Amino acid sequence: MTTATLKAEAPAESPNPLMSKSERPRTLEMFDIISKFGIGLCGLVLSGAIGFSTIYFSHQATERQANAQIEALALQRRTSAGQLELSLLPVFAHGTDAERQLALSILASLVPDEAERVGAVVIPQLKSELQRREATQLISASPERMRQQEFRQRLQNAAVYRQFSLDANACREYFAAFESLSAAEKKGVAAEIGMARREYSRGEFSGAAGRLQAALGTK
Repeated sequence: MTTATLKAEAPAESPNPLMSKSERPRTLEMFDIISKFGIGLCGLVLSGAIGFSTIYFSHQATERQANAQIEALALQRRTSAGQLELSLLPVFAHGTDAERQLALSILASLVPDEAERVGAVVIPQLKSELQRREATQLISASPERMRQQEFRQRLQNAAVYRQFSLDANACREYFAAFESLSAAEKKGVAAEIGMARREYSRGEFSGAAGRLQAALGTK
């Protein structure tokens, strides 16, 4: 037989029992280390997820409270406007022209959108040309009064959000209030608004809200 044949027929070496015994504890030790690391990592991830969820739901609850307060204020305004209009209806129906004009003036100053609707009915009924002209001029100023009302309401909403430390929401209300300003008014605060927008884009909501409040609160 050739040397190659002898090598091919040589029995395979049996595994060393001493090496197998020494490798088993090492394998178990590695498995134990990996398991502990995995459990610790899972715990860390779970803790982070729970913390994030707690913050998120807390923020949502706070936002709901602020929105409820804002809606309550809006409802109060609508109720007051309805009561005022109801109280003036007898004057519009049965009053003299002078009384109707006065009632229309009161309505226009407080509820300008309703004054436009009522004025369309009342003004043609006024007998005096002068009174009709004055009442028409009064109603023509309603869009400006509505713009001013929107501005004040936006500032009020922003103030509510700031009470609840929702500065990002407050910033958005301030930006909306700025958009309701006239061109001349915008020009006067444009620099401050621009700085606030940059702060807002960087996530610096508290600083941006403070700057916007200082810039727009005096309007």
